[in-house]
Amino acid sequence: NVAAKTLTFRPFSEFEIPVGEVFNIRNSGAGLLTIIAGSGVTINPPAGGTLAVEENGMVSVICYDEDKYDMIGQVVPA
Repeated sequence: NVAAKTLTFRPFSEFEIPVGEVFNIRNSGAGLLTIIAGSGVTINPPAGGTLAVEENGMVSVICYDEDKYDMIGQVVPA
């Protein structure tokens, strides 16, 4: 995709993601990829960062509790 795009993590009630699940994500297209927290979902960005991933950036999103995630990797600074 050559435009900005989003990826939404939906709540457990809609899509059951087990604790410990890891998602490795790469933004291979042009434009920012923004990770979106669905209703009731919390995603913690890396310290000093956002939930936006630049072109060719890579992140991992780790489920540590129901509807709670930590994100690590290459993100746009806050």
